[in-house]
Amino acid sequence: MYACITVYLLPYARSQVEPDAPPVLYLYRNAPSIVLGRNQNPWKQCRMGGLRDAGVSLVRRSSGGGTVYHDLGNTNFCFIGHKSVLGDKAGRHSHAAVVAGAFVQRFGLPVRVSEERVDLVVADDGPPAVRGAKFSGAAFRVSGERAYYHGTLLLNADLSALTHLLYIDEPDAGADVTITGKDTASVRAPRGVVNLADLPRVSVQGHETRPLNHESVVAAVGE
Repeated sequence: MYACITVYLLPYARSQVEPDAPPVLYLYRNAPSIVLGRNQNPWKQCRMGGLRDAGVSLVRRSSGGGTVYHDLGNTNFCFIGHKSVLGDKAGRHSHAAVVAGAFVQRFGLPVRVSEERVDLVVADDGPPAVRGAKFSGAAFRVSGERAYYHGTLLLNADLSALTHLLYIDEPDAGADVTITGKDTASVRAPRGVVNLADLPRVSVQGHETRPLNHESVVAAVGE
């Protein structure tokens, strides 16, 4: 799917959810694209010339947060529901734990939810070199009585494209133009980012041979 479709589809889906209904979970993928947060300046977040050369789409979502890279090696999740369930940090943490739990219980992956930013990261029993590394950045928005909380899941994304197209190591350094303003900067992951496919897996009874891909993740999180 094209990111320009999903960034409009999610707010529409949020508007259709009954306020007193249980949260709805939407899992999806996008063609290669850069997705900006609501209040971000694209010239300060990504290499605009690189996007043109690579044929990568640039879109802006209605929620806040930082800039992320999507491709078919990245699965996205979105919980949509009442603001009393998703509008505070505790509610978002509990729903992020549902996703993290699926990776631990169904794929034997060492992951957890970070307490500070409610991102999904490599747990302390993971490889020392990548402990705390992010495989999911998340954002949310509250509008009226409804809210949604969404994030990326780096399964086997093209991290070389991610690092080439985004200003990760030094935000804004080398940007196409020098701009000052009140835009929101992306928060760099202090331990970097990692694909889940690059992490060791422990044997989980009944799930030893489960492949790690979009279809299997959709099935596991939906169980």
